[in-house]
Amino acid sequence: MTGSFREKAAIDATRAEEVDRAAAADRLEALEPTRAEADAIEFVRKLQGTGAPYETALLVLRARPALTPGAAVAVVDHAYCVGQPLERTEPEPGAKLDTRLRPDSGALVPELDVDDLFGGCPVVARRVREVAAASLVTPCMPAVAALAMMSIAMAARVKGVVVNIDGSRWSMYPNQFFGVEAVSGGKKTLVRKRMGGSMLAAYAQDLRLRWHDVKTIDEHERDVTQGKISVLRAAEIKGKPCDEVQLKALRDRLSRPQVCVPEIMLSGGTPEQYVRRLRQSGYSALVPDEGKQALEKFIGGHDGAGEKCSALLSAHTVEFFVNDTITGDARGDTTLPFQILCGGAYLPMQPSVLTPATQHEAQLLAAIQTRGLLARMLVARPRQLAVWERKALRERLALGEIGCDAEAEYDDLMRTLLYGGEHGNHPLAPSQPRQMVFTSEANKLFLDFQADAEDSAAPGGQYHTMPGSEFVRRQADHVARLATELAVLRDGEIRDGYVELDDVERAVRAMRNYFLPHALAVAVRTVHDPIGDDADHTWQLVAAEGKITQRELTRRLGRGWTKAKAGDKQSRLDAALEELSDRGRVVIDDGPRRSRLVRVIGRSMT
Repeated sequence: MTGSFREKAAIDATRAEEVDRAAAADRLEALEPTRAEADAIEFVRKLQGTGAPYETALLVLRARPALTPGAAVAVVDHAYCVGQPLERTEPEPGAKLDTRLRPDSGALVPELDVDDLFGGCPVVARRVREVAAASLVTPCMPAVAALAMMSIAMAARVKGVVVNIDGSRWSMYPNQFFGVEAVSGGKKTLVRKRMGGSMLAAYAQDLRLRWHDVKTIDEHERDVTQGKISVLRAAEIKGKPCDEVQLKALRDRLSRPQVCVPEIMLSGGTPEQYVRRLRQSGYSALVPDEGKQALEKFIGGHDGAGEKCSALLSAHTVEFFVNDTITGDARGDTTLPFQILCGGAYLPMQPSVLTPATQHEAQLLAAIQTRGLLARMLVARPRQLAVWERKALRERLALGEIGCDAEAEYDDLMRTLLYGGEHGNHPLAPSQPRQMVFTSEANKLFLDFQADAEDSAAPGGQYHTMPGSEFVRRQADHVARLATELAVLRDGEIRDGYVELDDVERAVRAMRNYFLPHALAVAVRTVHDPIGDDADHTWQLVAAEGKITQRELTRRLGRGWTKAKAGDKQSRLDAALEELSDRGRVVIDDGPRRSRLVRVIGRSMT
């Protein structure tokens, strides 16, 4: 019965939003918009002037506090499809207008179009949906995990090649940093393993076994060589003539890079260990069980944090890194095979990192952004499934309607990338990686997107003064890496080939419709707003029910929400509800404080 109630509630909510949209559309057609709608029309037309597509305008406007979701759709429809001039009306009596662009938790959480993103490799989309259903999560989480695991499997074996506007060539590896938000017990580890994490761990073990003997032989030869040098130097000390030619040959032998066991994936460790593994392996991905602890090691307030964060940034950008302290060169470790850092990262994190609720948590997120790491990260905040959605999936699983039909084919693809991708002089980072050259059409689209992204973050641009402008400027870099990865998946193997127009289009759509909105929503949270954050948290409870008494909210929120500090005029909950009311999200019925009914605007629920 509960499942039926939830399903009915969801249907009612959808119908209510449609009624709300229709009413707003009628007001716009009659040139009688509310003040908030008139302001929104003007705002959307400015977005149109920057070239923003319909989908982006809708995502941004849904975050506008003064508009209901239905009204937001009506406004964007009107601006993009009708385009009639509107006259401002006087503000509604008693209305409190809040024009801040603050994407709150319930307003801006778009879903990733999995079928579109993996349209060139449908088996990945099928496996994503299978794992999502079996794990009781939205497809967004396994989709991002798939991108991360496939990117790690490609390592530094392949490069995308773009021709810049000045005719020069730019090459980039498909190495990427991902940050995924999920609550404790949210199936982060399970999803990662099912999307290729287990196979990556097995491949790492196989690499160790294959390279162990080679490393042992190299170490023995180095010991023998060092012994011969010691004999020659001892003879020279005793006054015997030294064979300088032989001595030079022996020293040259020792100066050659040592043999190191490649490590494709690291589960943790210190920043020093991570950098050393990058120098040893040519490529390595940081995949901890909990991303918060890993990030704190690189950007925490302890000594050397800036240097350690620089190492992480260099690993993403693929740069030569020379700082002796963290690399160990000051201790004589100068014979590691690789001097250029190239690494990836898949960081599963608790909501407190990307959606901070305290000043301390906000400071951590602000440090991640200030040091440039957030702009280099593709963040995803998959929503949790509602109870009725979980029950429906369980029923389908019990009836055998959801199987593992794509598992074998997906594993074959991963195995081909891992073992079939080995070529040249190194299993993870050959000196001559394969080349995926952007076709002329793909190259033009990429350059156009790059210009638009950079212009939108420049002075006078749409995102110039907004939190997250650093990410906006780096969008093209993310798109190039993502398009290269999608091209490899389309080919089904690592080889010389081409990045097609379709690959870039899919990457651009994923960026505009999913990763950009999530990045902007996270960037907003770098400035701690206690009342706004409390409102976002409260909204999650209210939105899930449709209507709820303040007494029940107090019970669910726990201690600290009703007790006002000395001198405060309101409790935390009262302030949060007032904020939600100002945003136009809820209406609060009159009555005694704790018995007041809080209702979602535009939703009819019984």
